[in-house]
Amino acid sequence: MDKSAVFFSKNMSQTVREEICQVMGSMQQVSQGKYLGLPMIITRSKEQVFGFIRNSIDKKLQGLNSKLCREISSKMVNYWWGEAEGKEKMHCIGWKKMTKDKEAGGLGFKDLQMFNKALLAKQVWKLITQPNLLVSKVLKEKYYPKQSLFNCKVPNNASWIWKSISPVRMEVLEGIRRRIGNGRGTRIWEDIWIPNRPDEKPTTAKPQECQLKQVSELITNSRWNRVLIFKTFCLQDAESIMSIPISVTGRKDSYYWIHAQNG
Repeated sequence: MDKSAVFFSKNMSQTVREEICQVMGSMQQVSQGKYLGLPMIITRSKEQVFGFIRNSIDKKLQGLNSKLCREISSKMVNYWWGEAEGKEKMHCIGWKKMTKDKEAGGLGFKDLQMFNKALLAKQVWKLITQPNLLVSKVLKEKYYPKQSLFNCKVPNNASWIWKSISPVRMEVLEGIRRRIGNGRGTRIWEDIWIPNRPDEKPTTAKPQECQLKQVSELITNSRWNRVLIFKTFCLQDAESIMSIPISVTGRKDSYYWIHAQNG
């Protein structure tokens, strides 16, 4: 009975719970916790109970180097075709086709190298979209306190986490754009924010006398300052800027993903 415990319904009063525990020999009350890594209580929602397994796998895969991912993928496909020690079997379907979605004619296998890269990219996305998280604040203060996440260098003594996510930063950058709100968080000449323009940045060379830095300086009373924009930028840039919707409520600028939500 040393490791015994009892779980009560939330509808049972505390008094009744204590009486039952005394009758059972000072048995301990528990919430829906874990014992030896497994859920103590299995509820109706198996997704809720066992979802931690998927999350644990995701965390383990993050940061695996490409060589290890290839080796694991190789063992997966060998196991699938029934290969054993010294007994090779014919691979009837190529690995690339096996990793396609079933809807696309594949077998739905995960390419671990690409899957690992996707997990790391999600961490980069979290850094730029959730800057108030503790991990976001710590990494920013240590590695890019006065720079952009995408421009900072990776020091030799960088942490394992930073070395893992740094290689995928530029791939994330290619798939994100700035959504203009009040314009205060977007730099005119450095950030990607103008649609339908090369690199989605101004093609106009910055005039030497120009002091404009933030997009907010191009906005007056929640509207684009048409006179200033056509005076500062070439015709194509100016027309593209004027076509961008801006917030009338003054919400902050944000990033958005231009590709499918599932990657």
